Formats: sequence, C-alpha cells, structure tokens
Amino acid sequence: MLAIWDIKVPSYWRDEAATISAVRRPLPALLRMLTNVDAVHGTYYLIMWPVARIAGTGELAMRLPSALAMSVTAVLIVAIGRRVVSRSAGLAAGIVWAVLPVTSWYGQDARSYAMATTLACTASYLLLRVLAGDVKARWYAVSLVTLGAMNLFALLLLPAHGLTVLALARDRAREMRRWLMVAGCTVLVIAPLIVVAWRQRADIEWIPPLNRHEADTMAAWGGTLAVSQLAELIIVVGVACAAAGVRLLLRNRFRVPSSRCAFPGP
Repeated sequence: MLAIWDIKVPSYWRDEAATISAVRRPLPALLRMLTNVDAVHGTYYLIMWPVARIAGTGELAMRLPSALAMSVTAVLIVAIGRRVVSRSAGLAAGIVWAVLPVTSWYGQDARSYAMATTLACTASYLLLRVLAGDVKARWYAVSLVTLGAMNLFALLLLPAHGLTVLALARDRAREMRRWLMVAGCTVLVIAPLIVVAWRQRADIEWIPPLNRHEADTMAAWGGTLAVSQLAELIIVVGVACAAAGVRLLLRNRFRVPSSRCAFPGP
C-alpha cells in the first residue's frame, strides 16, 4: 500500500493535532470534551483512544489505522467491480484506487475520513448483496449506522443508494419500501448525534463558504495557470468520454450496467 511510504513524515498538521489532543486525555475527560466540541469525530476518537494507549501517539501509530482502512477499501472496490462488471474491471478499479494521490493523502491522515471511506464502500457492497438476496437487510442497516456515527456527512450517500435501488431492484416498489425503512431507521438512530453536532456548529463557523475564492483557488491549484488549465481540460475530456459511453452501457453489454452502480460513488 502506497500510503505506508514515508507515513511518519511530515509531522502532524492542525487537524491531526486535534486528534492527538483528544486521544491523550483520560477517557472520562474525552467524553466530557465530546459533549462540548468535536462530537462529529467522537466515534473516531473512541477507536483511536486505545490505540494511543497501546502504541503511543507517534505518527506511525496514529496514521497506520487510516492506511489499513484505505487498503480494505481497495479490496471492497475490487469486490464491487467484480460484482457489477467483471473480475478484470474490479481489479483495475482497485489498482486505480490504490495509486490515486488522494488515497495516500487520507491514508496518511490521523483523521476519520479513511475509515468513513471504508464504511461507505462496505455499505455500497452490502446494498448490492441485499438487492441480490445474498445478505439480510439488517447488515446493510448496521453499516449505515456505523457510517453515520463515523462521519455524519457520509450519510449523503443515502440518496445515491436510493437511486441505485430504483435502478437495480427487480421489485422496485417492494425494495424501495424496504430501503426507505432502513434509511429512516438509520437517521432515527443517528438523530441524537445530529442534534449534538448541530448545537456545536459554531466550532466550524470560521470555515468560509463556497464562493469565487474557491473557483480562483482551483484555477491555480496546479502551481501554474498552464498546468491547472491542462488538468481541467483532462477532467472535461474524461467527462465527455464518460457521457459518450452511456450508449454502450445502455445496451447492457455488462452483466449489470455499471452506470447504475455509479450512483453510490464508493
């Protein structure tokens, strides 16, 4: 896994320092802290707390769980690809995921995002298994609740999963009712965390809203305007090629049209 390479450098950045500050506290103090701040990361802190007690709070110990989570995600992507397209497609997808810079970035980050990614892929894979009748819906529900507990924003995956159910289900009305029940129960279970997080929203009010500044930043993210424009051109060409491939996908040349499973975006 490329995320292991130089995982101990650089030293912690600001958000990772928040993780270290949290997990170094005694457990009662950590729980008290979560009632006032950072409840959205509480599940991650509680997972990392015993890791800090056993392995310390060095860069390797704190970042390794994220690297392992990204490795598991690669396996899940392979499994999803094999299920919706073919073995070779699944393997190719897993390899692409493994070499993406963003995979190594979050695989070396002592924050919750790598674990949330793994849980999102787990939920997407279990949804496919549920629709195929291979797995009970309760396991999918458990994965969604765990995902929401790890990262509330990850529950934005729910509408995408709803579209997948509409596209793949044999009995759409029955499967949609069952999925809505699972999604509703998930939200109800996570509701207390949502309320606490909403009350703590002042903690992130310093983050500027999306505006022209973000567009200008994106235009220069490559270091020079020419590099940025080339990267943006590649993105546009990729989108155009994907759109051109819709006709191929609609002809059902794959066992399950991959466009239908693209909604979850694992």
